[in-house]
Amino acid sequence: MKNLSLKTLKGSPVGDGGSGLTCRVHLWAFLFLVKGGKMTDHAVTFRGYTGTALRAAFDKVKDPAYWKGSICALVPADILDVVCAAIEFFTATVPSVFVVDFECKEFVVVAAGYRLGPAGDH
Repeated sequence: MKNLSLKTLKGSPVGDGGSGLTCRVHLWAFLFLVKGGKMTDHAVTFRGYTGTALRAAFDKVKDPAYWKGSICALVPADILDVVCAAIEFFTATVPSVFVVDFECKEFVVVAAGYRLGPAGDH
């Protein structure tokens, strides 16, 4: 997985669905990320993914130095859905997805991130 800067974006927008998230979901996400909580497959599910799957996907696209920062990453098609769900779960923002190639094997995923999103501490 490769993190990108916004300057490297090319392609056309695919879309960004609605989220319908609740504050309780984001409280769970915040506690797991900041307070060192451990996600188990029994503790959290969101959009059909376990807490473990969400955490693994988010770890691939977040900024390792600052998890609350904005997200811009090149994502393979086979994990696009879980990555988008993880971004929504952990940041309370809906990612935008851009096509990189005509075969739709890779996508650029961009999101404001937790800090700039509605749940952020701004």
